[in-house]
Amino acid sequence: MEKGLTISLIRGLSRESGHWGEFLTFLQKEMPRAELRLLDLPGSGVHNKKRSPLSVSKIVDFLRKENNLNTNDLNIVVASSLGGMVAMEWVSKYPDDFDGIVTMNSSFNEICSNSERVKSTIRPELFKAMFYTRLRNREKAILKINSNKIDHGNKVLNRWIDIQKKRRMTRWNIVSQAFAGIRYTPKQVALHIPLLMLGSKMDKMVCMECIEKSHKVFGGQLVWHETAGHCIPLDEPEWVTQEIHKWLQRTNLI
Repeated sequence: MEKGLTISLIRGLSRESGHWGEFLTFLQKEMPRAELRLLDLPGSGVHNKKRSPLSVSKIVDFLRKENNLNTNDLNIVVASSLGGMVAMEWVSKYPDDFDGIVTMNSSFNEICSNSERVKSTIRPELFKAMFYTRLRNREKAILKINSNKIDHGNKVLNRWIDIQKKRRMTRWNIVSQAFAGIRYTPKQVALHIPLLMLGSKMDKMVCMECIEKSHKVFGGQLVWHETAGHCIPLDEPEWVTQEIHKWLQRTNLI
């Protein structure tokens, strides 16, 4: 019997499954037989009433308890930014859960310096975004940090505001997620399963050197986008979909 394909998706700091946007449409169209599982970090999305743990390891344990994986399927985890740290810890802590991992612009403590993980030019904007009281101001600042596409305009911003009105994240949970990501230190060993790292050369937050250093530690394949922002699936959803599909074929996962 041919195995099915399950793709678990994890977003980053202060984001939830609703923020995947058009990327999910492209992904499902490219791989129509795949089951897409949208995992929300504790403190966000469907878990916005929960308190976010202060460690990535505890976040992993929460997600694993909430989402039972079908071991008869090929299980792939696709994760962006903080989600990539969570995914990396997951495959390290529970090595039999996944058959492949995709990270996008994720940075790692003790592999990258603080200035490589968060560029000094963006730190004031990031700090303000975390502490804005007006929802529109906060989401606008987060969009500016994550995206390089000015044509997103109010369409994306208004969608993000609607998401937060339905499942608003507290400032406590945003800070807790940030703290967990800042202090997370992964095991510095090559992974035992196929890894695809996607990076953007124009990321306003994470330096290219950080992605390159992480690639040297964990192995796998590294593919760059020339112009996308920190959230590559927001700016270039079709490109990300195609790169994931090609990687799955190259590694004989499908």
